[in-house]
Amino acid sequence: MEHPNVKKLASTKLGNDNFDFRLKSLLYLVEIENTGSQADASEKLGVTQSAISQNIEAMEQDWGIQIFEAKGKTRVLTEAGRALADYANEVVGRTFEVRDWLHSLREGKQGILKVGMIDSANLYILPSALSEFRKKFADVELHLVIDSSQPLFERLANFKLDLVFVNYIPVDERYFNVIDVVTEPLFLYSPKGLDAKTGPWALYPPGSITRQMIDHKFYDEGIDPNISLESSNPKILSQMVQLGFCNAVLPAGEASEEIAPLKCRKIAERRLVALTRKTSPNDTRAQSLIEFALNKCSLRNKTS
Repeated sequence: MEHPNVKKLASTKLGNDNFDFRLKSLLYLVEIENTGSQADASEKLGVTQSAISQNIEAMEQDWGIQIFEAKGKTRVLTEAGRALADYANEVVGRTFEVRDWLHSLREGKQGILKVGMIDSANLYILPSALSEFRKKFADVELHLVIDSSQPLFERLANFKLDLVFVNYIPVDERYFNVIDVVTEPLFLYSPKGLDAKTGPWALYPPGSITRQMIDHKFYDEGIDPNISLESSNPKILSQMVQLGFCNAVLPAGEASEEIAPLKCRKIAERRLVALTRKTSPNDTRAQSLIEFALNKCSLRNKTS
C-alpha cells in the first residue's frame, strides 16, 4: 500500500525545484559542520572546494533559503542551516548504518534465515549442522519450521521460506536448486511373534513421501497391510514395535535402540534434499547451512 505522504511529497514544490535531497550535498554539509570550514571538508572528503560550494549553493537555490551567513571572517549556519544540518546528520548516519548492515547481510553476518525441515532432519540428521551454524553466524536470527515435505516446498515456492530440507519430491529444476544431502535406507522392524508380512502395521500417514515409498514397495511385494496405527512421529512407531503390537518401517536413525535388534530387511530408500529458489540472490547463510549439513551427514555415514 502506498504511504499517504508519497503523492504529497512527489508533487511538493519548494523554491524552484521538486522536493529533493541529494545525499552527496547532505554529506558535504555534515563535513563542513564537523570540520568547521569548506577547506577542511574538501580535504577530508577528497573533493574540490568549488564542488562543495556548488552543491551548497544549489541547495540554497532549490529551497529558497540561506544555509550559511558571514560572521567576521568565518561563515556560520543560519537557523535554517542548523535545522538542515541536524537533518543531514541523521540521514547520512542512517545511510551509513544501512550500508554497513547490507554489507553484513551480504557476508551472511546479519538478518533472518527462514528454514523448513521435516521431522527426521530436525530430530537426528541436522541438529549438529544447526549447532555449527549458530556458532559461526551468532547474529543471524534462525527461524525454523517443522512440517512434512509438500507443505514445506509450497512455503518455499511462495517465498515464505529461504531453504528447506525435505524428502525428495519432483520439482521444476528450472526454478529450484536440488542438493542431495543424504540417502537413507528404510528398514522393516518386526517384533517376535508377528508376521513380517501381514502385520498388523504402524506406518507413516498417507500422503507423506515416506509412506508413498512404503506403499509402492508393499504393492510390488503383494503386501496388503493391516494398519493399526498411523503417525508422523517415529518415536510412536518405534514404541509400537517395542511393545510388540505392530510392525513398522523406519530409517535406522529414527528407530529406538530397543528395537534395533528387530531390524529385518531393507524396504526402500529415501533421499533427503535441500531446496532453494534459483531466483533468490546468493545467500552465504543458506549455502553455509547446506555445507554444514553435507559435512555432518558425510561424517555420520563414515562412522555408521
